[in-house]
Parts: sequence; C-alpha cells; structure tokens
Amino acid sequence: MKRVMVLIFLLFSLPVTATTFIHQSLDELDQQADYVIMGTVLEHRAFKEKASIVTETTIAVDETLRGPSQPLIITVKELGGMVDDVLMVVPGSPQFDDGERIALFFKEDRKSRMQSALTKWGGLQGHTVGMGQGKFRILRNADGVDILRSDLHGAHLLVELPIESITLDAFRARYSWWARFTAWLRGFL
Repeated sequence: MKRVMVLIFLLFSLPVTATTFIHQSLDELDQQADYVIMGTVLEHRAFKEKASIVTETTIAVDETLRGPSQPLIITVKELGGMVDDVLMVVPGSPQFDDGERIALFFKEDRKSRMQSALTKWGGLQGHTVGMGQGKFRILRNADGVDILRSDLHGAHLLVELPIESITLDAFRARYSWWARFTAWLRGFL
C-alpha cells in the first residue's frame, strides 16, 4: 500500500508541460491576423524581460499575402527561450529556426511602431496569431511539392484533428484577388 501511495504521489508531482487550446481553422487565423506573410527566419535572440524570458525572431518577408502594406522585415515576440543556463518553455508556442521558410499569421503590436525604428532591423513588431497554430513550416514533400506543415510543440488540441497539410500553391490561391472577391461577394449576398 505504501508503494502505491508513493507511486501516486510521484506521478502527480511531475511537472506538466502542455498547453491546451481549441483548434483554429485557416479562416479563423486569417480573421485575427493583420498580416499573412511568407518569409525566411533571419535570426532569433532570447532575453530577460521582467520575470520572464522572451524570444524575438526576425523574419525577412518574401511575400505579403494579406495586409495593409508590404513590410520587408517583421519581428515576432513570444514568451519562452533560453538565457544563460535558464530555459523557459511555453508548450504550444511557435518555434523558429534560423534560415527556415515559413508562412505566418501575424498580429502587429501597434505600440511598438515607434520602437521599431530603434531596433537593429526595423520593421513591424508583434506576435503569431493562435500561438503555434499561426506558424507553418514550408517543406518540400517526396514528390517535390512545397507544402505548409503546422508545428505545435507540446500543445494538445481540445478537438483532435488529423494532421493536415496544404500545398503552398493552394495556400497562395486563398489570397488571390479572385478568392477575395468571391468571399466578399458571398458575404454581401
């Protein structure tokens, strides 16, 4: 009996490392985003901010699929990262690797517009919409077709869905002038 109690105690004393949220469709991510971009990660750096660790990731914008302007650079700021020997992990946050190609649903932090001129790269600052749900890696599959793949590190969706991917061409087509016009027309009628 004592062994069972010790085992139960140890089981419940282990740290929990998961984030649970509700799945958001591409349309829902799109509605919340100021920009939908495709780009390349230039660099990321982690630093202490108050009692937390945050990581800023600088992305060169290759193509703006939706947004009021064509930014050249955006900086994504998310909780988590490593400073010295201290690691802060936020399961479900987007993870960025230098040099990777991505598609991103981006929400601008309008308060940071004045500060962006002072940063190394300038550009827009903000965060990913829907945590890791709003960041997709652009990968080439075995057939040589570029696809977008969601990348949810340590997150659990309340509704389990099959892992889906979309081709890069199909993703771009969602933002063509014809797709936007027909969506507007459906909403109008």
